[in-house]
Amino acid sequence: MTSGARNGHWKGGRVRQADGYVYTRMRQHPFASNGYVLEHRLIMEHLIGRYLHPGETVHHKNGDKQDNRPENLELWRGRHGAGSGPPHCPTCRCKAERKGKLQ
Repeated sequence: MTSGARNGHWKGGRVRQADGYVYTRMRQHPFASNGYVLEHRLIMEHLIGRYLHPGETVHHKNGDKQDNRPENLELWRGRHGAGSGPPHCPTCRCKAERKGKLQ
């Protein structure tokens, strides 16, 4: 049985899971789980030039977990999520609080 790019079912190492997030295959990443890393975290790491620290999260401003464009992502300290406060940006659907925003 071949794996990775040699397998006929290979889709480039990018998969969408039932939780709605996009995962990218990166076995060598220090925070990989089963060889995959959340794509929005990889993009943020690339933007800031380092791995994310424990306790840092990446927020999707428009609430779309698959929209990993850099302009849709914000780096946050701590957890955030639906119903945690008033909307912090005009297009936000998550109602996260602004106080945790890092960028």
